[in-house]
Amino acid sequence: MAIVQQTPNRLTLHFFPWFIWILSGFSLVALPIFFTVVVQSIPQTLTCKRLPTAQINCQLTTFILPPLLSKKVEIKNLQAAKFNRNPEDNNQTQQQQLVLLTKKETVIFSSYKTYKPLLTASKMLDTESRINNFINNSNQQSLELETGNYILYWCLGLITAYSIGFMIIMGEANVCEFHSDRTYMTKKQRWLFLFTKTTKYPLQDIQDVKLEWEYHKMKIYRVTLSLSNGKTVPLSTYYANYLKSQKKIKASAEEIKNFLSLPQI
Repeated sequence: MAIVQQTPNRLTLHFFPWFIWILSGFSLVALPIFFTVVVQSIPQTLTCKRLPTAQINCQLTTFILPPLLSKKVEIKNLQAAKFNRNPEDNNQTQQQQLVLLTKKETVIFSSYKTYKPLLTASKMLDTESRINNFINNSNQQSLELETGNYILYWCLGLITAYSIGFMIIMGEANVCEFHSDRTYMTKKQRWLFLFTKTTKYPLQDIQDVKLEWEYHKMKIYRVTLSLSNGKTVPLSTYYANYLKSQKKIKASAEEIKNFLSLPQI
């Protein structure tokens, strides 16, 4: 914990679990990038219908984050599907694109840089063939194609929800205020600054201020108050950030003792 404000009548300490916030935030940013760029699993659905006039109208639905949301594009008078790729070297990464051609516009069905050109080209050529076969076969009245990996996509949604929940539940910040003029200490537990729980402890019940530690590849610390009824009150639910040294945490504990006029050990 760090002392952020001190006056003759008031001492304020803050503890923010930066390591939890950073890890959760990194997962929220990195996972979508991994799934969309590396795994390339964004699901898409192409639904086409042949009208009595022989015109083919389609709707391209792309699922975006979170998975319950989607983007829909209307495609009128579909003429053909065309697969483009560049460069032709199949031993390197390759930009591949499958487009839908109409009389008035070109709509991108899927486009990405692939690290497995032969594998993805085979899938996209198969999709191109199915669309063009439907266009040329007047007896086929409808077509529905699905691309992407829905299982991986829903896994991404679950992992994202877990990361948000983890940040809300585990990312607890603590603000402790000692008021000598009010004769009590206030501990505020905050979750993402949205929910706050406030607890008060009389200063006369505080008998000692101790430094607790746990070992996780290295010693990490937190400050704890010892009460006259035998109970202990940790000033932070979690032990200090890994970048906090014992010396800094101990200095905070000593400042509290000085403020409360408790004997130094």
